[in-house]
Amino acid sequence: DMESIDALAKALQEFKGAVVLVSHDMRLISQVAKEILVVDNGQVKPYEGTIMDFKRALQKRLGIAAEIN
Repeated sequence: DMESIDALAKALQEFKGAVVLVSHDMRLISQVAKEILVVDNGQVKPYEGTIMDFKRALQKRLGIAAEIN
């Protein structure tokens, strides 16, 4: 639920260490991600842009209609 996501996001924002977050939840990612790494074809590369930019680029690449947010 949204309250749990917000509580987790707050805890991660206050955490002083590093965290590798793997999630499909755009709300959580957009609240806590400071860097986005793309893993593809055995390579890891930093993504220049926001998580929403990445989502739109992936939708375009896959030919998926964009959701209305």
